[in-house]
Amino acid sequence: MRVLKATQPLKPRRVDTKVYGGYGSNYENIWEVELPPDYYHILNCLVVFKVKKKYDCYDNGSTVEFGASRLTSDMWSQIVNNVYMRPSYKRPYFFIHNVNTMTEDGTYELPTNEYHTNEQSPLGTGTDPVISAVKEENGLIKLNLSGLSRKLYENDKVPYDSTKDDQIERLPGHRYGNKSAVRMEIRYGKDDSVFEPVLVRVDYLKTPQYIRLTQEQLDSTIDTSQVLEFPDYVCQEILNGLVKLIMENASDPRL
Repeated sequence: MRVLKATQPLKPRRVDTKVYGGYGSNYENIWEVELPPDYYHILNCLVVFKVKKKYDCYDNGSTVEFGASRLTSDMWSQIVNNVYMRPSYKRPYFFIHNVNTMTEDGTYELPTNEYHTNEQSPLGTGTDPVISAVKEENGLIKLNLSGLSRKLYENDKVPYDSTKDDQIERLPGHRYGNKSAVRMEIRYGKDDSVFEPVLVRVDYLKTPQYIRLTQEQLDSTIDTSQVLEFPDYVCQEILNGLVKLIMENASDPRL
């Protein structure tokens, strides 16, 4: 697993209180970051705070680092008013969480289900969230019934200086593991007059590289297959499982 371990420094930003309806002091000081596109599983989270004014043993302008604990939905209702467990600068929490925000016209923006609800479907289905993702290519109407985009972009830019990365016909070596950005909140209490988060360091497991083995590569006498990123003993285990699948597909009774 050490091959897939990575560390990423992330710049946090404050969450608008309107995201949570604008009420409740526990939601007035929440910060958020977007995890990397190759994120698979978080291992550790450290929050770096900047001291805005002199407090106890901390000097103005200095930085201090505290480890954040994982927060789950069922824990939040128990610790929010618990003086021994509620969030503080010494006890920050990280919460991997998506919020369905409401716009001014009363509609919802779904962060993970990116339906095109504002597009009028040429099939006369109105603004149905599933059927409305319709495009016409070469005179043919194609439906995107999954609701999510088939093409992958990163910050409206084409990744790896190549063409659009198709979610169906993926390119070998790419390690994008999420159809949309994974959002993580940092909660450390109601008061931010002294400590303000300036950096979030996360240790996480990356999504493994996508492997594509063609029939031509299988039939060729020269090995042109993709070089795996794992150690030799892990590659042997992968090959062991792959050989069994190929033998099963061949259905040769002698094997």
